[in-house]
Amino acid sequence: MKRILLLTFCLLFTSLFSSYATHVIGGRIGYTHLSDSTYKVTLVIYTDCTGDSLLLSYMQGMSPNVWASTDTVKRLVPLTIDTALSGVPLMPPCPQPLVDQCTSLTSLIPGFRKYVYSANFTLLSAAKTWLFLYDGTNASSFAPPVSSGRSLQVTNLLSSGSTMQLMATVSGRFPGSSPVITNAISTYFCMGFPGAYNPGIIDPDGDSITVSLVAPMNGNTGIFAPYVSPYTATAPLAIVPGSFLFSPATGNMSFMPNQFQRSVVVYKIDKSRAGILIGSSEYEMTVLVEGCSDPCTLDIAATNKDEQTTIYPDPAIDQMNISSATFDYSSVTISNALGQAVLTQKLVTKETTVNISHLPCGVYYLLLEGNNTRKMHKVVISR
Repeated sequence: MKRILLLTFCLLFTSLFSSYATHVIGGRIGYTHLSDSTYKVTLVIYTDCTGDSLLLSYMQGMSPNVWASTDTVKRLVPLTIDTALSGVPLMPPCPQPLVDQCTSLTSLIPGFRKYVYSANFTLLSAAKTWLFLYDGTNASSFAPPVSSGRSLQVTNLLSSGSTMQLMATVSGRFPGSSPVITNAISTYFCMGFPGAYNPGIIDPDGDSITVSLVAPMNGNTGIFAPYVSPYTATAPLAIVPGSFLFSPATGNMSFMPNQFQRSVVVYKIDKSRAGILIGSSEYEMTVLVEGCSDPCTLDIAATNKDEQTTIYPDPAIDQMNISSATFDYSSVTISNALGQAVLTQKLVTKETTVNISHLPCGVYYLLLEGNNTRKMHKVVISR
């Protein structure tokens, strides 16, 4: 019996570690000036909610490792969790709450949580510029250190599942706090519809800020996580050509996604005073593009399909029927999980049968389009 229990325990935590290692969808690091040469270093980690109960327990029990260093000194700064701010689900700002994967694992709506860790550190030399480096490793009361791995489903990096690394710098000669991100990480965007995100960057000291997009680092290796061609640090998204706009003054980015994707984007925020660079911080997020037309009226959720249009059977086998009482749509396009169109057909009656016998089993996105409307549904082909 003891052997069985031990085996069960080991399998449980092996599963937990492997799942945690690929469930980080973003993070940010910064610092707050407390007094003299003492700073509060803060790390925020964002995760998805798959395997939520085990992941929640692990995140609450871990201590991320941050290194504070200059050219001659290196010190470990173990961070502790801020329980009041951690485990908080992130939701779109919708009129009505959505049931996402943090609430129900059967939901099709992605769910994310944030976790906040911090510790105070006194600069050993005020004449130096200090680097605060989170290399992605975390001490834990459960097991040896585990890395904060990016999702295996990342689409714009070659090393999917690579370890997240974040860094911030502060000049001991110019005390101050790093810029603050006031807007929560965006949960997801809709494929084929305009998207925008503004991190809401505010500098508490009134210093000047400049925002740039940089390549993500791979753990404590000191090398960049390589991109899948044609993506780069400044062009990290699959978008309609010419639709990506980025503001170095605010960090606001707008775009028109043309593929389903899970793309890593990294902000570097530089802080200057009287023209002198005195600090920097980093913020990583994942741009998740789903099949929807509005994050508050998700078409990927069965309960949000418009009542006058029916798509059946679900899951489908060899054919799919589209019934529209109002006949608002004139065409249907079916795309695979990579956003590639695999079937297009005109709709000439209120009842249409679409032959899908040639399509492999899997998840697809069905886009209905008319003169003044478009609607997207998530569909499954299963045999």
